[in-house]
Amino acid sequence: MREFFPYGLRLEGRELLIVWFDGGDEPDGVLVGDDGRVIVQRDMAGLRDYARGEDLAIDGAGTEDVWSLDLDSVAFWTVVADEANVDCVELLNAWNLFVDLAHSVGTEFDDRGEVRDHIYDKLFWGNNLPAMTPEGESFEPTWSDEELTVLRDTMARGLEIARRYLISS
Repeated sequence: MREFFPYGLRLEGRELLIVWFDGGDEPDGVLVGDDGRVIVQRDMAGLRDYARGEDLAIDGAGTEDVWSLDLDSVAFWTVVADEANVDCVELLNAWNLFVDLAHSVGTEFDDRGEVRDHIYDKLFWGNNLPAMTPEGESFEPTWSDEELTVLRDTMARGLEIARRYLISS
C-alpha cells in the first residue's frame, strides 16, 4: 500500500510542494496529473485542498515541517562542481528524487552503469548514516575528475527533467 508525503522543493527561486510516495513493493514516485506533469502546489494549504479533492491521505500534510530539497543549490553545484564542494547528503537526495521523478513521468534518467553505480555508492556512504557508520568513524569520499564530470552531468540531466515536469509550461 502506498504512503503519500509532502515534499518541498526550491527550483529556480520557486518554493514548490509535490506529493512523493513510498511505493511499497512497487517503485517510489511522485504524483502526476492526467497531463503527464507532476502535481505541484505552491503552499501547504493548496496541497491539503488537492488531497481533499482527490480523497488522498497525505502523511504530514497537517504540518509545515516537510522534507525539503534545494535544487537551486544542486544547480549551482553543477557549475562549480569541485571535490571540496560535494555535499553527499544533498546530491544523493537529489539523485533519488530524479530517479523517482523520471520513473513517474515516464522519461529516461541515465543513472545506471558501472561508473554511475560507483558514484552513487560513494554518495551513499558519504552520508555517514548512523545505522551504517561505526561510532567515531566517517567516510569522506575522494573524487576523480571523471567522477565529478559524470556526477555533474547526472545532476544536470536530473535538473532538466525537474524543470520540464515541475515548472515549464
